[in-house]
Amino acid sequence: MYEGVDAVTGVPCNHFWKELHEAFPEAKIIFTPRDEERWLKSIQRQFKEFDNDIRYNLMQFTTYSGWRYFCLSNKFLNISLGTWRNWPWSKFVMSRTILRRLFRSHTQDVMQNAPKENLLVFRLSDGWGPLCDFLGENIPDTPFPHMNKDGSYLHDARDRHPVMQRMAKEMKITLTLFIAFVVLVVFTLILN
Repeated sequence: MYEGVDAVTGVPCNHFWKELHEAFPEAKIIFTPRDEERWLKSIQRQFKEFDNDIRYNLMQFTTYSGWRYFCLSNKFLNISLGTWRNWPWSKFVMSRTILRRLFRSHTQDVMQNAPKENLLVFRLSDGWGPLCDFLGENIPDTPFPHMNKDGSYLHDARDRHPVMQRMAKEMKITLTLFIAFVVLVVFTLILN
């Protein structure tokens, strides 16, 4: 699955870091510690963004890719963060206590079990230097990027994530077909 891939980040690979490291023992692990309270607020903000975004929820409900994405991500969120939604338009069910426990458990697991020679504990505020040193790369002439600031994943992903782009295309097709169907029904009723 990851053959020929140079790097993986975030969800879901962060929850399977041990399995990935067993499969690729030479791989380097970059762990970015977070302040627990800021992380919790960020997660809650992110779920609120998902809850309240009509376009996103409509894409999940009206498209094949959206529904598949909803089912898969819902299962994964239940396993990894103890949260879920019954339907794309329903609110996330979450427990701050469970989120805190999972956050602490994951942090402790990585810090205690990742091979020290393959581990970089990296703070994003440190910029390119430590990261490039660890990877044996030159520091680029571009500013250090920052995405998903304070739980803005949905906004960031909408233009970049291939599944989100496919969901948007499918939603346009679905809405076009729905409008065509309504027009056909109206004309049929008028003509009869």
